[in-house]
Amino acid sequence: MTIYDLTLAELRAKLDNLELSAVEVTNAYLDRIATTNPELNSFITVCDETAIAEAQAADQAIAAGEVAPLTGLPIAVKDIFNTAGLRTTCASRILENYVSPYDASNFPHQGAKSCDYRQAEYGRICHGQLQRKQRFWCRPQSMGS
Repeated sequence: MTIYDLTLAELRAKLDNLELSAVEVTNAYLDRIATTNPELNSFITVCDETAIAEAQAADQAIAAGEVAPLTGLPIAVKDIFNTAGLRTTCASRILENYVSPYDASNFPHQGAKSCDYRQAEYGRICHGQLQRKQRFWCRPQSMGS
């Protein structure tokens, strides 16, 4: 069984018991992404360097006993959420080089935290942004004539 075959609960247990490091988990997932993404085209943006840095920080937090629910666990976010410093294209050619200067928030005027910010706060390691259709909706295909 490989690292990416483990459930999040199994990964959490192995990280907490120091059977695996967050860096090992991250490298396994990044290797898997590099191997499969050319065929699957699941990721628009892969965050190799930031994922490794977040994994190193997660390993330090785990060693210090400062474990949040997602510390060291891999995730990817849809390419519709602005994430500071990360290319966010919404799968649109118009935005293909857009790098967000801020994190998304549903209610910025109320100081609400974005989904990605909350995940980061809970210790997740973001491996990248996932592919999506260019629009949030798609027109139903004709069934027949």
